[in-house]
Amino acid sequence: MKIPSSRELNNALKRFEILLGKPSSEEEDFQKLFKECPYILSCALPLKIEPSEIHSLGRPGISEPDFIFYPKNMTPVPSFGVIELKKPKTKLITSPRKDLIILSRDAATALAQAQNYSKKLKREMSSFFRTSLIIGNKNYIFVIAGLTEELTAKSGNLFLELDELVPPGCQIIPYDTLFKRFASSFKPITMVLKPMNKSITKSLKELVDLIIKGKKYNMDLNDDNMAFWIQIENEWRKGNFIGTKYIGSEYSKRIIDRKYWCIIGTNILATESPNNYIFENHVQTLINKIKKSAEMHEILDNINNNGLGLNQLKRLLSSKQSNILAEAVDRCKRKGFKATYLYPLNEDVEFLEKLGVVRLINVDSGELYFSLDPLVFEIFKE
Repeated sequence: MKIPSSRELNNALKRFEILLGKPSSEEEDFQKLFKECPYILSCALPLKIEPSEIHSLGRPGISEPDFIFYPKNMTPVPSFGVIELKKPKTKLITSPRKDLIILSRDAATALAQAQNYSKKLKREMSSFFRTSLIIGNKNYIFVIAGLTEELTAKSGNLFLELDELVPPGCQIIPYDTLFKRFASSFKPITMVLKPMNKSITKSLKELVDLIIKGKKYNMDLNDDNMAFWIQIENEWRKGNFIGTKYIGSEYSKRIIDRKYWCIIGTNILATESPNNYIFENHVQTLINKIKKSAEMHEILDNINNNGLGLNQLKRLLSSKQSNILAEAVDRCKRKGFKATYLYPLNEDVEFLEKLGVVRLINVDSGELYFSLDPLVFEIFKE
């Protein structure tokens, strides 16, 4: 199996987070995800294993584990084992009295099943180990079930005794722990706010002035007007202003594209087409985006000159930007995560990144996955 790209890893992380957020998610949903993205398990499980060494089973009507893993090639101490999945809502422990915690019936049954599967796997692989006999072959059993919230709430002062509930070589891993381990396996790309270049802000203001002067005379669809607005958009994009950064994403696709209004197969504008009035709408969209871009850069320029007090932050943000942060903080708080996704990728999020209150991670994937500044988390957590 080829090494997964940054985009594939981020897509898998997004799918994992969506499933975790759905109370209706079943064991089969996670089995499908891990089968299609075995690198989630290879990155998150606490042992060195390749995605190609993980094999999906769990066929309906057959008593077998959800996944098994074994080495492709001989290693100093070969590792093999089974992975059994249960639901995130599976209860893991129970407390029959105040000073005692034990595995729940569901957790104990899942662990017993996994142990039986592991013995069967070891027998089936006996020929492999007989030809490469090493005392100390490692047999692992992983049960993925439940959530850490239950363990924390029920174990209380007995938290340190949780390890004693499972035999050596066995581990019960809550789904949110697996998610965090997978997320932490990514090497973050941190973006920080750079000082604004006054010439950049000035050139953007000059572009807005040029738009205002040309607006009255350049709304009709003709060659001169088309050339004028294409040049305006080119200058805006060339300056790498807010709203132009993620070329190829939905919100930053080119707005004035000549071929859209040309007769098919030619470079001749279809000025007689009944749809040519749409040109004015596109021009207005471009004007609005550039004006919004200028407003955001002016705020950043002001912050660069005068600094930013935390009490000023909410006042400086638009309602959309405040909602973005508030919703992200709420999601992180509920799930215990330090990072989250947010949609869509747009100029408001780009502004927050330039402001320095969010740090985008794995940006090359085209996905919006970011971590929040701890101080921002404090401001918006209430």
